[in-house]
Amino acid sequence: MFRAIKKSRFEVETLLQVKYNMNAFGNEEQRYEELRKRLLRAVEEQERAIELEELAKKHIQVNNDLKVKLANALEKNIDDQVITQQEWDEMDQLTSQQGNYYKKMVDKLLRNDE
Repeated sequence: MFRAIKKSRFEVETLLQVKYNMNAFGNEEQRYEELRKRLLRAVEEQERAIELEELAKKHIQVNNDLKVKLANALEKNIDDQVITQQEWDEMDQLTSQQGNYYKKMVDKLLRNDE
């Protein structure tokens, strides 16, 4: 996630350098085309970073919910109370959601490295 943000910052800084150094490219059309391409790349990287941040927040929320459920189940177990099937199902569902968010984050990160 932070790699994507740093990459976006780099793209924006590069755009600024190109803007102030207009002699870096041949004619005016080439300069503007290069600026356009770099700006589009910077926008794409920023969008990916935002998506990763949203996925990370969801993953953290599910993780926190799962911690609470597991702590409650452990407390019941210590008190020799029965953990209901519904509670087990809820924990299984949260574990599955947690894994799905993690996989989505990894996929996004791998696509950022390409």
